[in-house]
Amino acid sequence: MVKNIKLLLLKNQKQEVMIMKHKQTEDGNFLIKLEPGDRVINAINSIMEYLNIKAGLITGIGAVNNPTLGYFDINQKKYIEKTLTGNFEVLSLNGNIAQKEEKPFCHIHVILGDNEMKTFGGHLIEMEVTVTLELIVIPLKENLRRTPDETTSLWLWNL
Repeated sequence: MVKNIKLLLLKNQKQEVMIMKHKQTEDGNFLIKLEPGDRVINAINSIMEYLNIKAGLITGIGAVNNPTLGYFDINQKKYIEKTLTGNFEVLSLNGNIAQKEEKPFCHIHVILGDNEMKTFGGHLIEMEVTVTLELIVIPLKENLRRTPDETTSLWLWNL
């Protein structure tokens, strides 16, 4: 059975209500459909908190615009961000879910394609859905946590 979740999100310093469709499969995975205008990272983190998913895998495809991607520069110990302009197909979205400061944190990488069949990839900072974003979330039974790493300044898995 498909369920609609009503979530209150912060968008541009204003609270906004978002309705998100999801369905749990017989094997315990989740099918999630994001709608036009949804901010992807914000939406995914919110629904993971709502569903109480503390660890998992995430994959998806869809269509977005104006994505901001990052590349981690190990020498500078920070992400170098680049915002792409226009509409893009999400050819591949892959990532994992863990706890960071007691809240779900999704670490996602994407490969995007433009209208000239060029591809772009990197760490997903944020992007907005234009048509749909179809996601599959596979929850893990572990309570996976991220903690700060002194060497890189990143929040890495604490195994």
